[in-house]
Amino acid sequence: FGVPRIWEKFHSAINIGVQNATWFKRQSYRLAMKVGESAARKKMNHQRLSFLLWSINQLASGTIFRKTKRLLGISFAKPKDFWGSIGRGLHFRELHRSILMC
Repeated sequence: FGVPRIWEKFHSAINIGVQNATWFKRQSYRLAMKVGESAARKKMNHQRLSFLLWSINQLASGTIFRKTKRLLGISFAKPKDFWGSIGRGLHFRELHRSILMC
């Protein structure tokens, strides 16, 4: 479950959905990605999340990322299912960290 072609399709599907979304949804998604990336980076470095970052990440995980995972068909996947399966491109790693690490 992780040749780069699969991740490119995921990334493309998400980008198309974001481009077709309303302004509010686009901004919400962009904010959620920034928060998810920050939280994932701290988790991967075994650092504690601040209460504010944890709270916003939980909100993003329960709203935006949950819907994104469901649309991609990976709503029940756990981050450990994807270790080592991610492509080498930076945007794929960001997608992986931001969405799946929630």
